[in-house]
Amino acid sequence: MERLISRQEKEKVDKKTKTLYEWMCFEAEGIIKYNWTDVAVHDRNILSKMRVNETRLWAIYELGSALLPLTCHVNEQVRQEILEYEMSSVEAFCLRFLKPTSLGERERDFRKDTKFYFITKTDSDYDYFAVPASTSDVMAFVFCGAVDFSGN
Repeated sequence: MERLISRQEKEKVDKKTKTLYEWMCFEAEGIIKYNWTDVAVHDRNILSKMRVNETRLWAIYELGSALLPLTCHVNEQVRQEILEYEMSSVEAFCLRFLKPTSLGERERDFRKDTKFYFITKTDSDYDYFAVPASTSDVMAFVFCGAVDFSGN
């Protein structure tokens, strides 16, 4: 597979980006922008475990990235924390999947700092179809029940 970002481009970006998060966002956006069948190399191992025609949600955030199932359940501990701290669905989603280092970080605007993509594995080991997803797209899954916060 041909890399879309040359070594020279990477060196230019390395001087501009100070964090892994910034580099990951640059790489993901560049690859998806120019070739929607590629994904960033840093998630290649995780993505290789997906089944053909399976779709997952790929979240890139400040502490790293996560490949999330579109159907999931929140355990009792998280439900209690949601009730105790009066969290919104967005905050609950971030607490459950993006795992902030402390509950105090829930004040941070995850919606601004997190980039989401829907990833579908096609018929080969290295072919993926990636579609950028807005936070409202992601929350639609929460409210439509595809992501289940009831714990049932």
